[in-house]
Amino acid sequence: MIDARALNWRYTVPAQRRRLLFLPVSEERVSNAVVPERSPEGIDGVLSGRRYATVVAPDVSAWRHVAGGPSGALVGRLADAVEPGGWLYVGFPNYWYLARPMRAGSLSLRSAVAAVLAAGLNEVQPYLALPDHRCPAFLIGAGRREELDYFLGQLFFPYSPAHTGWAAIARGLLLPAAAALVKLAPHRLRVQLAPALALVARRPS
Repeated sequence: MIDARALNWRYTVPAQRRRLLFLPVSEERVSNAVVPERSPEGIDGVLSGRRYATVVAPDVSAWRHVAGGPSGALVGRLADAVEPGGWLYVGFPNYWYLARPMRAGSLSLRSAVAAVLAAGLNEVQPYLALPDHRCPAFLIGAGRREELDYFLGQLFFPYSPAHTGWAAIARGLLLPAAAALVKLAPHRLRVQLAPALALVARRPS
C-alpha cells in the first residue's frame, strides 16, 4: 500500500502535469510523469539535455545514491532541468537535525538554497517536512513564525510508534517537553534544526 503522504508535495506546487519529471520515494506514481529507472543511466537519460515544467524529488538523499555524488549536486542537476516558468520541489533530511546530525545524504537549508539559486531558479520557498521528508504529513511554510507556532499549539501530538516503556516515557514526557522548548526558540533556529526540509522554487519565464 502506498502512503498517501508521500504525494503531499502536490499541495505546494501549481497543478502542472505537463512534462513532469518525478523521482518517487517508493512505488507511488503520478499520471503522465516521467519516472527514471533507479540507475545512473536512468538518471542521466532523463536529465541530459531535457527540460520539464515540474521536477519533483521528495527524497533527494535516496536518489543521490543512484546518481552518485552529494545531495547538493543532484539538487543542482534537477534544478537545471526545470524549463522557463517551471517549478522544482525537493525534500531532504536536514544536515543539522540534532537527533541525527550530519547523516549521509542530508543537506542543510543553506546548501540546498545555494544549489537552486546557482541553477537560475528564484521564488525559493522553504518548508519544514514533518515528521519526515519521505512521508510529510505536514508541510509547514518556514517563512513565518506563526505557521509553526500554530502547528505546535494545535496539531502537534506526542506520537511514538513503539509500545515499549521507553516509548511511553517519550510520549508522556519528553516529546511534550521538547515541543514546549521549540515554541520558545528563535524561529530561525527552529528552521535550521528541523528534522527534514523541502524547497519549492521557480525558474523565471
